[in-house]
Amino acid sequence: MVRPVLPAEAMRDYHAMTANPAWRPLVHLRLGPTDHDDTRLDDRPAAVEHQGSIDIPLLTPEQIRAWFDGELRFFDRYLKADEDVEPLPPVEYQLAHSSEVRHTGSWPPPEATRRVLHLTGGPDGQLASRRDAAATAVSWVHDPDKLVPTATNLWSLLVAEWPDYRATAERDDVLAFRGEPQTEPLELAGPVTFHGTVTTTGPEMDLFAFLLDLEPDGSARFICRGQQRLTATDPTEVTMSVGEAGYVVRPGHSLLLMLCSSDYPDFIPLTGTTERWWFATSMRPTTQTLEVGGRAGARLELSVL
Repeated sequence: MVRPVLPAEAMRDYHAMTANPAWRPLVHLRLGPTDHDDTRLDDRPAAVEHQGSIDIPLLTPEQIRAWFDGELRFFDRYLKADEDVEPLPPVEYQLAHSSEVRHTGSWPPPEATRRVLHLTGGPDGQLASRRDAAATAVSWVHDPDKLVPTATNLWSLLVAEWPDYRATAERDDVLAFRGEPQTEPLELAGPVTFHGTVTTTGPEMDLFAFLLDLEPDGSARFICRGQQRLTATDPTEVTMSVGEAGYVVRPGHSLLLMLCSSDYPDFIPLTGTTERWWFATSMRPTTQTLEVGGRAGARLELSVL
């Protein structure tokens, strides 16, 4: 499997299979900086084919062949039983913005450690190693008439399109929390988890979290993401996967956490009413509130090397 970020469902399958002694020897995980269509971050094609409003990247035969190298090795070794082919490692991974291909026995790598960043400072906040002593509430409005737009034209071309999220992060209905610029490379390798306490004035809410790379020129690029639908009419503690990161945050770059309540049209938005969203005939804005600072303040948990 080659992806820049693994969804929680895929990781549940991976951990379930590796926990089974019968399956474990047959499980091989490949991770690399590509999107769903296997466009590599370090080899994005300049040429595109226009299909309606979508630009489809045109790849060379060599690029297409590279997609199948690992699959062919797996086929030859384990299906054809060709012992001239070296056994595949349990995990092979390459972090985005790194040329090094690494092998390890499991994912996340055993040497990965946990790092916690606290959301601090209000709606124009920061990601910091220490939390604010006092708890404060920050809010944003989900308006079904003014939805946060999906960044890509086609969900599977995240790397090929390589969208800039800066305009999204500056919206009034989005909370953005920025880290300090890195003085040395920060290697993210493994799960990213958001913890927080949220409330909504609606019957339920969607929480979307995007972890981004804030570049020195102000552009914001995708690292990983997660989302969850919540019933949170009372303060509700949330532990939410923001995906699996395999990414090098380079010197001068910063982490940026973006929180919002819609991602349209990739996700059907909530209407703010009790009507089912597929059939709703009325809509109303709702206000979402997040607790920042204090003992229960929101925080982001990273896996770092």
